[in-house]
Amino acid sequence: MKNILLAGALAALAALPLAGPAAAQDIRVEGAYAVVANPMSGAAYMVIRNEGSTPDRLTGAESPVAKRTELHGHEMSDGIARMRAIDEGLPLPPGGSAVLERGGLHLMFMGLAAPLQDGETIPVTLQFESGARIALELRVTPQHAGEIPPPAPQNP
Repeated sequence: MKNILLAGALAALAALPLAGPAAAQDIRVEGAYAVVANPMSGAAYMVIRNEGSTPDRLTGAESPVAKRTELHGHEMSDGIARMRAIDEGLPLPPGGSAVLERGGLHLMFMGLAAPLQDGETIPVTLQFESGARIALELRVTPQHAGEIPPPAPQNP
């Protein structure tokens, strides 16, 4: 009887939707999604919030869909924006947040095992200096889909 209840509980968990924020300790991830950059690479965007009272730092990410998953930013050189890996990680001060968005900070999936397909879901695990790890399931969206939606307007 216990095995039947356990199997039912696991089946119910498996049926839960993938959407929604993910959290570990005091870190919350919202609005995460991935896009196809080309057949060998992709990118992910999200908002990462530190809702705690101690600083933390995003130090890395991994995904079985790519040989390497790196935190990237852009820097201007001679009027040209160039992507670069951010090896020092991304600081998350207490009460602060980091926005990974198109044209700015993002996760880069390099050396894909297979091209990402619009609509598929890919696993990604974020790693933090505190030792926290957040497992995400990101839906792959078309390259020119909308950005992370802005917050809803506040009614007076």
